[in-house]
Amino acid sequence: LVMERGERPMKLQTGICKKVLMDLINGERQKDGLMEERLSMLNLKSFHQFYVMTVLTENIKSSPRKLKELELALRKIFPDRLSLDKEGQHILVLPFKKAGQECVQADEMSPLLETFGVVAGLSETFENIREIGRHYGESMRAIELGRCLGKNGVFYRYEDYYFFSLLNAAEAQVVLSEYCRPELIKIQAYDKSHGTEYLRTLHAYLKFAGNTGDISKLLFAHRNTIICRMKKIREITGLDLSDGELCFKLFLSFKIIEFQYPEYATGSEAWRNIVQNNRIKEATF
Repeated sequence: LVMERGERPMKLQTGICKKVLMDLINGERQKDGLMEERLSMLNLKSFHQFYVMTVLTENIKSSPRKLKELELALRKIFPDRLSLDKEGQHILVLPFKKAGQECVQADEMSPLLETFGVVAGLSETFENIREIGRHYGESMRAIELGRCLGKNGVFYRYEDYYFFSLLNAAEAQVVLSEYCRPELIKIQAYDKSHGTEYLRTLHAYLKFAGNTGDISKLLFAHRNTIICRMKKIREITGLDLSDGELCFKLFLSFKIIEFQYPEYATGSEAWRNIVQNNRIKEATF
């Protein structure tokens, strides 16, 4: 078996190396001793974290030239990647030597994906290569949820859809709207009566953990304006926003709204639509 120079992982030219990763992705069990022996052949000990990126190549599967060009372009970006192909999917296992190392941003990947007319999903980071199957699933769910929620783009990160993945799984068992906090109805009613944007302000406050600088940038409002708005929100609702558990419940409530009404999820106009159309009130809290 030929290894790459230095500490790079093995090139997956041999059937045995491809099979061990594909078996893990498909959830097929092997004897522990045999699995460990095959995993050791991949030369991954110097890498401390991994991502799985799945590129859907269905749109270009009839063009071997495009597939090859895409593979070469990805190889240039990720020289240490391990790659597999599976039923219209190009799967990349991306190893990194430093824990906590950022993989890739959407603005880096999107132009390349758009050029080839394909989309991709990226898993969360993980440390044990044996968990590749679970994280391959994350990369696929990121694409599925991104499309279902009407997110425009070609690159979907699972970390952006973590809550939605949880809600999607829970939806079959519970009425999600029953888990929303009723204080949001009070804020929605006040916004509708007074033309204010307190609902959107509270969402930004929770999103940025109360950082008035980040909130101001998002809402194009002065910091003092944000402070005044938050004071009024406390008066309207009686909320104690120093309570971390309460803040989590409120943030989860907003995620439920976004999950159930994705067309009203982003932008100032979107929040006005939520208020004017009583979208939160329609839910049975």
